[in-house]
Parts: sequence; structure tokens; C-alpha cells
Amino acid sequence: MKNVLINGLSSNSGGGKSILDNYLALLNGEDNKSNYYVLISNAEKYARFSNKRLHFVEIPRWLRRREFFLITYKYYLPRLVKSLGIDVIFNMANIPIRTKDVKQVFLFHWAYAVYPESPVWKLMDFKSRIVRKVKRFYFAKFLDSVTTVIVQTQTIKNRFQEIYGPKDVFVIPNPVTLEHINNSIEVDFGLPEGKLLLCLSVYYPHKNLEIFIQMAQEIKLRCLCYKIILTIDSSEDGAKRLLSQVKMLGLEDIIFNIGPIDMNLTPSLYRQCNALLMPTLLETYCLPYIEAMQHDRLILTSDMDFSRDVCGEAAIYFDPQNHLSVLESIESAFGNASLRNKKIEAGKKILRKLNSWPEVAGQYRLLLEGSPSVVTDSGN
Repeated sequence: MKNVLINGLSSNSGGGKSILDNYLALLNGEDNKSNYYVLISNAEKYARFSNKRLHFVEIPRWLRRREFFLITYKYYLPRLVKSLGIDVIFNMANIPIRTKDVKQVFLFHWAYAVYPESPVWKLMDFKSRIVRKVKRFYFAKFLDSVTTVIVQTQTIKNRFQEIYGPKDVFVIPNPVTLEHINNSIEVDFGLPEGKLLLCLSVYYPHKNLEIFIQMAQEIKLRCLCYKIILTIDSSEDGAKRLLSQVKMLGLEDIIFNIGPIDMNLTPSLYRQCNALLMPTLLETYCLPYIEAMQHDRLILTSDMDFSRDVCGEAAIYFDPQNHLSVLESIESAFGNASLRNKKIEAGKKILRKLNSWPEVAGQYRLLLEGSPSVVTDSGN
């Protein structure tokens, strides 16, 4: 019987949380022959998954802060690994755990590590930039503790190996989340009338949400019917600044923030909106692309290598640093029904090629068990 450590300390929102939640849901339903210890920020939120083989471990709050990542990953977690008698680590966090003689499978989704040239580095505040640069240095330094790397696209695999060398990297795309399959829950979000453009995202500098300010001003100037729907937490500093600017400029009739949405309610939100609008500058995958395809929604997004890898012909692309380019793509899409339908159909074809969550969990299991030769790498 093996002891497996799942590091979910960075899986608090977005795609990271989705992967962790879906994986745990499947582990909870299996007759596991291993003991799983799951590192999370809030054990109460995962009580429903707990069983005799699935244990949840919290670490001191201060060790979860980004400023103290070096203490956490170089000193605290290696000692925890040893004290629990861990045989293999499934690391879903942003940085490898500094260990010796313990197999570590690393699910990579920290885009900053493979986009050193991204314009987002200039958009963040000085403290955030320094913390991320230091973190990136130790990310590279600790990679020798990693046995196997999982990425979600061929683009990220290429970037990863170009920067960090020829490690064992497997491409396993994230499938549609379990909550989005056969979900008929309907919720009244109090959405406005008009063409609703959903930006389903938490607030991060790389999400480039500030572009919506100039865009909303142009929409208002032209008296267009487009409304931008945000899902950010108004208590967070960056989100608070953005929403204050929206209010100060009188753009609340164009930009609507409905706050964070529970994962099981997002299918209803997709169904009530006309398109997904993502001006992001940095991603390793971006799960909302796949979710939008699942719900037959048009995708409008940044013309970047990561977005083209996931969306292919299923999206309409724009320059994410030019608000007029964003608006032009929207006008083009909603002025051409044939184009919209063509993009949505292309999304359906992409979905049909993706593995299901049980199949993906099976691939994870094979890598954790040390059988990479039988894992189909969709990037090859």
C-alpha cells in the first residue's frame, strides 16, 4: 500500500480548483489501495470527499502566503513528506517540493514560468513582480526533484522543454468538468439585457481585465448593446481598484460584476450569456474555453499561442492590448451568424477528441504508479 501526497495548496480557484475537485471526486468513488494525503487551504470545504483512504491536511496559514513559499517548499513540506511516509507526490501547486528519493509527478499550470517575455510582467506592481521572479528562480532550481511533468497543451510542452531542458513531459488536456455535464440547475443572476459577453475569471494581472475600461467607454460612445459580465471578488485589491474605476467613469451600465460563482452554477451562467470574452495575456490552458464549447457558446479571445492551441478554429481572435481590436472582433462576430455557427461547430469537434475525466484520472494514476509507457501523450 502506497502513501500518496496530493499538493493542492495552489488549487483555490479557476482551473486548478476544477482539476483538484474532479480528481478527488473520482478518487472518492474508487476502491483505493493507496492512502492519499491532500494538502489544501480549507479542509472544511472538502469534508464531503473524506473517507478512510482520503485524508486532508492543512498547514499553518502563514506558510500558505506567497512571500513564504521558499520556507514552505524547501523546508516545511519535505519534512511533512518524511513524517507521513510518503512514497509518491502528485504536485498540483506552482512550485516543486524540494525532496530526495521520493517520486514527484508535477502537474504544471503556472504560466509565468514559461512566458518570461509576456507583457504582463510590466503590468503587475513591483512587489508582485519581484515575488514571481524569485519564485521562478526557485521553480527552476527545484525541478530536479521532479520525476515527471504533466502539461495540458503541446505549446506549453514545447516552451517548458525549451527553457528547462528535456524532462519527461506528458500532454494530458483537461476535460470538461463533471459539473458541466448534464447540469440543469438554473439560477437568476440578475443579468442585464443586451448581448452578454462573459469573462469568467478571478482577478489576476494576466487576465488583462483593465482593457474593458476603454472598451466599455467605446461601447457607450457608440451606443452599442454589448454588456460585459465579470465574476471577480470585489474585496480583492486589484478587483477593488478596477471596480472603483468602473464606478468613477460611469460604466456600471456596461460592465456588470456578479462576483465569484460556485462551479456547479456556472453552466447556468454560460447558458444565459451570448459569448465568452477572454482578453487574457497568459495561460497554460484556460478551462473556460472548453466550458464554452460544451455550452455551444462563441469564444472571443486573445491571439496568443496558448489560446490557438486549445481553441484552434473554434474562436475569434483579437489583439488583447488594443481595445478597438477587441471590439472589432465582437462586432464582426455578432454581425455574421454563419461565422458564429462555424466557430461553435468547430468547438464541438474539439470536444469530441478530448478524453473524459475518468480517462484522464486513469492517465494520472499510471504516471503515479510509474507506468508512463502506457500513457497516451496527446502532444505527440
